[in-house]
Amino acid sequence: MSETQFILDAINGAYIKRKRQPGMPLRPSSLGACDLKNALLFDAVGRAPRSPESLRVLERGTQRDEAQSQALKEGIDSPVLTQQRLWIPIPEIQGEEAEDIARVLATERVQVRPYGHVNCLWYSGSADAILVALGTEGEDWLLDWKTAGSYGFVLQTEKDGPSEEYVAQLDTYAWAWEIQTGQRPRVALIFESQDSDARKGIVGGELRAVELEPEHTMHVGRLARERMTAVLRAWRRGETFTVKPTVPGPSPQAGNLDWRCCYCDVGPQVCGAWGEVENVGTEKRPKWRQVQDGTL
Repeated sequence: MSETQFILDAINGAYIKRKRQPGMPLRPSSLGACDLKNALLFDAVGRAPRSPESLRVLERGTQRDEAQSQALKEGIDSPVLTQQRLWIPIPEIQGEEAEDIARVLATERVQVRPYGHVNCLWYSGSADAILVALGTEGEDWLLDWKTAGSYGFVLQTEKDGPSEEYVAQLDTYAWAWEIQTGQRPRVALIFESQDSDARKGIVGGELRAVELEPEHTMHVGRLARERMTAVLRAWRRGETFTVKPTVPGPSPQAGNLDWRCCYCDVGPQVCGAWGEVENVGTEKRPKWRQVQDGTL
């Protein structure tokens, strides 16, 4: 073993020795993700600790969130709430069904609490920053910090707009704040570019704000919550979310070696980019895109 590999192994070993809790699949940032990805996360409840790589990514994001929030507090007179815990109801999951899910997830972030006239499942998330009574209009603003490479920075702030995951996450926080205060906040994503690209006029560390339109945001958030509810119910019923493995080779579009799964953060070894996906529990199926032109 080389000295440099010894150093890397020592760092990773230290992360592995830390208390590594499994990822919690029921959270606002998961809402807009691929249904299959969420199903697999639920299947792994209690037995899939986060890797050293994922822990470092989380650390980096947390560090940037804290720095941006502190700068906002220093630069603005309105009250700023940071890492505000918000509770989100799932009204469709009630009674025994809610109790079963809360018991298996076994985390203080999931509870069974009253909502209207029923007891239903609730889960919590933390909003990065909430500006209370901003400006002369006295409106509340809910902000979420995001970092992206220069390519993704341009896509999400200029071309394609923010991803469905981000939109669903912000809408869920906004809905939770409205339940808590009776006021629907305005919502915005604050993107920070991780690197520079002179051709696109992007400077590393550049900030851009994207305010989300209420009607679109509420529509995306509602659909995402419906899909998550369907996955939760299928998981509670004991339905499996398995992949029938096949020998790696051309993807389902026979002969096209340039195709890969849209949800590549899951990886073909997990989501079945090289296999047949069985019983994902919802109507949505994994999509495929061609890398060459980005078309679906």
